[in-house]
Amino acid sequence: MPWRVAFLDAALDSLIAQRRTDFDVHLYIPHACRRTGEAYVFPPSLRSRLAREPRIRVRPIATDYGPATKFLGPYDELRSGALGDIDAVITADDDVLLERHAVEELVEASTRLEDDVLGFMGVSEGRYVHAEHLAAEGLDERTVSILGGYRAVLYPVSVLDQTLLDDYRAVAATCDPFLDDDHLASWNLARRGVVRRVIATAHPGPEFGLNATLLDLPGSIGGDDQIDRSHKALIAYYDANGWPYPR
Repeated sequence: MPWRVAFLDAALDSLIAQRRTDFDVHLYIPHACRRTGEAYVFPPSLRSRLAREPRIRVRPIATDYGPATKFLGPYDELRSGALGDIDAVITADDDVLLERHAVEELVEASTRLEDDVLGFMGVSEGRYVHAEHLAAEGLDERTVSILGGYRAVLYPVSVLDQTLLDDYRAVAATCDPFLDDDHLASWNLARRGVVRRVIATAHPGPEFGLNATLLDLPGSIGGDDQIDRSHKALIAYYDANGWPYPR
């Protein structure tokens, strides 16, 4: 949301402070917000920061995909090779502060599970599954029906394809603005046989709480009514095509 640009510094701090540093941070910023019609304006302090930190790059895009912008935004650049030879995209939201070991552990897990989509938080049979819980149970990973992007999610580049964009457009045509990006991605990947997993952190402990330190930024998803409508639109789309989906 445009008014939340002023609060980006804390989220960017958590990314730049990662123990693993061999990655760039890309901010996919639409020209205008579809939900409000407002333009995105960077305050002087953020413009100054971007000028002195070469690893943070702003990528203006014409289309606002809502929360799905974080994985649909890079699609054209990935397809054209503009981002270079990369193996994976890790998405993070603007209201999450990632632990310093998050990227390191996602990349390490991807060397063992190179074709899977991996996250620090997921949903299995309607329950949230946190990485600390998996570690306490002695599990390395757990397959889930829906992988929520509330922490960070690693997508192999190969799974980000045209079908995600097609599904988004089909649902957005009946429910605009479409917001339910977690279901959109998870159901699309499930339909294509891509495994989604929650991985266990190597650093469990009470100091990390529920492995989530959220910034207090209300207005993230537009209200429960909009989420309910977008979810129903996605179900109707799958039903119309005769596709199974995780319930």
